[in-house]
Amino acid sequence: GFSSLPDPNPAEIARIMTTLTKAERPAILAGGGIADQTAVPLLRQLVERLHVPLITTAQGRGILPETHELCFGRAGFGGGTSAADAVFSGADVLLTLGCGITDLVTYDYTAPCNAMVLTVDAREPADVVRSRTSITMRCDGIAFLKRAVSVATQSKTHESWLRSLGEARKEWEAFLSSYRVPKEGRIGAGY
Repeated sequence: GFSSLPDPNPAEIARIMTTLTKAERPAILAGGGIADQTAVPLLRQLVERLHVPLITTAQGRGILPETHELCFGRAGFGGGTSAADAVFSGADVLLTLGCGITDLVTYDYTAPCNAMVLTVDAREPADVVRSRTSITMRCDGIAFLKRAVSVATQSKTHESWLRSLGEARKEWEAFLSSYRVPKEGRIGAGY
């Protein structure tokens, strides 16, 4: 992380977690700003406790195994998937970690972002959809994740949202299967 960044504000973390928990269709967009080995188990814990779909930017790809049941792949230009696009366009609350809503994620701002955007990033927000951003927290993403995981409670309240993404999930799994390395079961790096 970045040592000169302010610590995450506990009241803002609580607000973000409450907003995510109360949302009907929450999702997390993970980017390069948290693509660090320390963040991997923390992000996984957060996604699993909240039971929300995760999508990534190009730089965030692989932070959660793409075969994880809650991972829907990469959003945007240059490798975005229909599954990730379904999550992005369908979410009502989107927590962006280590990234913002940029021209790359939105296909040059042609993909709709109808969500309330909650941004946590070490950098100053740049190309975020400011009209829908209700919380922007400039802090170290790993410090945020540590605190967010500590206050997150186990939830299955978003099952109908996940069920509605069932077809998108099946398409994503079929896509991944086409890149599976025979006899090894792992996903190859060719896509």
